[in-house]
Amino acid sequence: MSAARRGDGEAFVRMLKHYDSRLRALAFRVLRDPVLMDDALQDASIKAYQSLRGFRGDSEVGTWLYRITYTTCLDYLRRERRFQVLSSDEALTEVSSCNDDDPCDVVTRWAELEDALDRLPVEQRVLVILVHQYGYDYRTAAGVVGVPEGTVSSRLAAARSRLRALLCEPAYAREKTS
Repeated sequence: MSAARRGDGEAFVRMLKHYDSRLRALAFRVLRDPVLMDDALQDASIKAYQSLRGFRGDSEVGTWLYRITYTTCLDYLRRERRFQVLSSDEALTEVSSCNDDDPCDVVTRWAELEDALDRLPVEQRVLVILVHQYGYDYRTAAGVVGVPEGTVSSRLAAARSRLRALLCEPAYAREKTS
């Protein structure tokens, strides 16, 4: 990182390559479009390079790069007019109980989980990925998305409830709503 901050382009490229797969996964999860993902990642890389000297080290390099990538993706969504926010009232109405005898069997069906994640609002989906897939704590996830820790907690609770509802509804109901 220090070499990259001093203007070493190769060090910057190595740093980006180190985080590339995770940044790509995050961008794809937010945008759901490989072409937009590539464009957003290119823009995020440029933004990171331009702001590299101003990086104070208050957070991990990865957290900083995730934040830049996340905000760049949100900008793309806003431009595409595909950004839809689910209010907390709407999220609460989505909660339902699971009637499945073995919820573990439901969660292990990867394709259904992928589909359910894609149906979450972007601000919830990103937090599920950061906390549950990448293992970040709430504080770090809050830094990436730029919200207070309490907001991370409430958004994750809403996301878990929505995922539970989506994963436990009968298959025929999912097909009708898709």
